[in-house]
Amino acid sequence: MTNGLVAPVVDGTSWYTGTGVLDYAMTAKTAFENGDVTEGILNTGVAALSALGAIADPLAYAISAGVGWVLEHCGPFREALDKLAGQPYVINSFAQTWQNVSRALDAAADRLVQVVAHDTAPWRSTAIDAYRMLANGQAALIRATGVAAAGVGGAVSLAGVVVATVRCTVRDLVAEAIGNIVSKALQAVLVVTIPKVVGEIIALVAKWSMRIADWLRKLVRVMARLAELCRR
Repeated sequence: MTNGLVAPVVDGTSWYTGTGVLDYAMTAKTAFENGDVTEGILNTGVAALSALGAIADPLAYAISAGVGWVLEHCGPFREALDKLAGQPYVINSFAQTWQNVSRALDAAADRLVQVVAHDTAPWRSTAIDAYRMLANGQAALIRATGVAAAGVGGAVSLAGVVVATVRCTVRDLVAEAIGNIVSKALQAVLVVTIPKVVGEIIALVAKWSMRIADWLRKLVRVMARLAELCRR
């Protein structure tokens, strides 16, 4: 037996997810088509910046795009990314479930008021007046609970946006780091500058590790703040 209030998990992964410039360009196109100008402009800007990186080092970009696609589409790698940076599409289903609960509670409150008004219409007494007052009070409490559920849904939805942003950033950082490392390794083989390139690769690993750790720390801080708001 299924619960109609529980929203299904809808995986928004597309064939181009994780491919860098193409991913952001297609996302911008979809956003403009859906009337979301802000998201469209933001993704267009990111696509333009990614394109500049591709021009600077085409080999590294090509490798990064391939790695990003693999991270999003190949089982073991995607599972690792999910554990590291979260699953925004699952969080979105939680947010939608809370919104469904809010609407159901609001509808239940309306139904309670209607039923009580209908069933007690022919009756006249002090007890009936007290009963109507009690029922209306209960309906108000149900509506208040619905408002609280909607608030939780909004907070969870915001958490989904944050997780999606951090996930994309971490994925791109990992892909970019691997692309640059492989590119430099190939250059070392071709031009026989292995000692120099090894040093650069070590510096890259340290740099990208710190950047990824920083984004994950930001995610943890934001989640902690949202949890505190929900408790209030």
